Order: sequence, then C-alpha cells, then structure tokens
Amino acid sequence: MSNENVMNVSEIFSSIQGEGPNIGRFSTFIRLYGCNLSCSWCDSKHAINGKEFKVMSIEEIASEVYSQGLHSVVITGGEPTIYPNLIDLLIELVKNENIENIEIETNGYNICGLAEQIVEHNLWPFVSFDFNISPKEQTEQYYHNENNILELLSDPELQDVGHFNLKFVIEEKNIGANMDNVLSFLDEIMIDHVSNIYLMAEGFTQEDTVKNTKKLIQYVQEKELTDFLIAPRLHTLLWGNERKK
Repeated sequence: MSNENVMNVSEIFSSIQGEGPNIGRFSTFIRLYGCNLSCSWCDSKHAINGKEFKVMSIEEIASEVYSQGLHSVVITGGEPTIYPNLIDLLIELVKNENIENIEIETNGYNICGLAEQIVEHNLWPFVSFDFNISPKEQTEQYYHNENNILELLSDPELQDVGHFNLKFVIEEKNIGANMDNVLSFLDEIMIDHVSNIYLMAEGFTQEDTVKNTKKLIQYVQEKELTDFLIAPRLHTLLWGNERKK
C-alpha cells in the first residue's frame, strides 16, 4: 500500500455522540492518530502519544465503518485534518448510501482546505456534513487556526457545504481568561455563518464534569452571556474517560 492510501488509525468503534448538535445519536467513530497540538486537557492522549495505532488503507477503514451499519460517522482524533488524504476517505465513505451524516471534529487546523476539497469533489449534496470546530485559544497554534476558520466562514462559496459548529473547552481554573479569549475570537469571525456555539467545561471524570459545568453556568449567568449553549459532554458524564465510549 502506498503512503497516499493509508492512515494511522487509533481506533474505530460505535457509541453515542456525546457532544454537539448530534448529541445522543448512535454513530461510528473513526479516531485518527496524531495531532498538531498538545493540549493539557486532551481526553484522547492515546491518539497522540506513543505508538498505539494501526496502519489501515482507506478501503479497510471504510469497510469496517460499513460493517457497523450505522447512518452517522464521526471522524475525530487527534486532529483529522493533518491527513492530506482525508478527502479520499470522505469520497470512499460517501459511496455508501447507508451513510447519511458525517461529522468532522477538528481544532480548525486545515478545515478551510478540507471544505474546499468537499466542494471540488461535489460531496456535500450526498450526505450532511457537520464541522465541529474547537479552536484552542490557549495554544501556540491559535492564530494560525483562527485565520483558517476566519477564511472558511468568510467564503460564500463554502457556506452550503455543511453546518459549522464552534465548541470551546473552558478550563475550571481559567474561566474568566478563557471566556475573554472566546469573545475576542468571535469578534473576528463572521458569526452569522455559524450554526451553533457551544461552551464545554473541562473534566475527565463524572464528578469533575458536573462540578465544572455548574461553575461555568454560574459564570455565564453572572456575566449575562446567555446566548451561548452550555454543552454537556454526555460520554464523560456516563463513562468518565473510558476508552471507546
């Protein structure tokens, strides 16, 4: 197999989507290995550190997804958009008429380039795409990602390719600073092209997730920022940081 036809796959599994607009929906998850960032709060470090991945061809990945028999696919990581051949995986998945929805969970690294490829290959009329973008304002790559997202949301030719959702992870110890960064970020983008904006409290366990979400809700109420959606991380509430959930 050529390198152009393979991807490093951390895991493929089926569960419910725990975040975003499709929360509660049964989905098949493709977790790709590797990321351009290294966030301290990452709940999927097994997909970034070490050598715990399987080299699979795009056809092998698609075949395993098809075998799950579900209508929704979530491509996550790591960071999916670091793979130049991600578009080839999407092309392969779209061939299956059973797949109705594809979600791409990304920090925004190359989301504009991917959207342009989806338009170029005319994929979006065949399935519904959800781009769940989680900008990491606390990282050194923030401005690169911000510019990429800004370009995406300002290009009228890309507005019909799917639904663009923003998800911000808010740290319990830095709620005020994180929220200031979120508001600053939103001032720079064309917010009319965003379907939903979610705030998600950091947490690796059920107890921490509940505690930190309550603190976030209190802060948002006190600051009268109630246009935001507070997003429960359902998988964390149910299973903590257990793998393949």
